[in-house]
Amino acid sequence: SPNPAQNNATLTLSNLNGNADLTITGMDGKIVYSSAIVFSGDAEQSVRLDVSGFSKGLYLVKLQNETRVFTARFIVE
Repeated sequence: SPNPAQNNATLTLSNLNGNADLTITGMDGKIVYSSAIVFSGDAEQSVRLDVSGFSKGLYLVKLQNETRVFTARFIVE
């Protein structure tokens, strides 16, 4: 089930190295946030997202690098 968020959402990822593209898409298919992130390859890293300006609803997070795609859903309450 989707994770609830109000002001911030935190993604915790393991063993990513190099550049990745982060996009957050609303259920209408529109991209509401995008960013390029550089990972250092540490065992675990967190990315904190400010979602305080997002409308209430369900969102899809996609993080993609050269070798992997990670997706998750969250709800802004």
